Amino acid sequence: MGAAATGTNRIAISWFTATGSFVREDDSPTLPQGTTTWTPLSATAQTPAAAAYAEIRLQSAANTGTVWFDDVSFTALD
Repeated sequence: MGAAATGTNRIAISWFTATGSFVREDDSPTLPQGTTTWTPLSATAQTPAAAAYAEIRLQSAANTGTVWFDDVSFTALD
């Protein structure tokens, strides 16, 4: 959900090696700019071979408005 949202607002999965080195990031589509109702965002990714763990990141960059994230979950797919 956004109120006068600008910039880039999305969900990302960031992948890291066992020693904490960044591998890559997989992003959702961005939230449309402006004022929006609750909008589902999702990111789907294959686990990189070198990855030991992932972080779910709620990103809001260059945003002069307000965004809200709610009900975030991480589901492993077979």
